[in-house]
Amino acid sequence: MLLIHFFFCFFYRLFNVFFNFFSFFFDFLSSCFACFVHFFSNVFYLIFNSLLSTRCYCESHCKSSCEH
Repeated sequence: MLLIHFFFCFFYRLFNVFFNFFSFFFDFLSSCFACFVHFFSNVFYLIFNSLLSTRCYCESHCKSSCEH
């Protein structure tokens, strides 16, 4: 009976440790993934914005040079 109790406690603790580790790991992964997505969306936004502003600048420059 004591042996069963010991094994039950042992496996419960082991499961608890693994569960805590995995929950921490998944929290870490999800936060990293969110950070990663946020970073890349910012980078793409900056690139897209700079391309767009360059295009607009070129168009306005061309228009002004055409008018003159």
